[in-house]
Amino acid sequence: MPATLALWNRDPDDPVLTLELKTAFQSDAHSLLTLASDSPHASRFLPEITALLDHPAENTRRNAARAIRKIKGDIP
Repeated sequence: MPATLALWNRDPDDPVLTLELKTAFQSDAHSLLTLASDSPHASRFLPEITALLDHPAENTRRNAARAIRKIKGDIP
């Protein structure tokens, strides 16, 4: 995930990298926080991350909420 994120940060319009990131953060709740912390383009994923607020796993919901707050600048 870190390598994909680094490449995507250079080219956020790359559809292959975008799909890889979407797949990563939908299957690994911790990667949401990495995306939110390490990408200036993370706001592009806000609709997908917001949808995870209804995920059945509590950890995923919690990480999605925290990622949204980080992306919006509500928390450092």
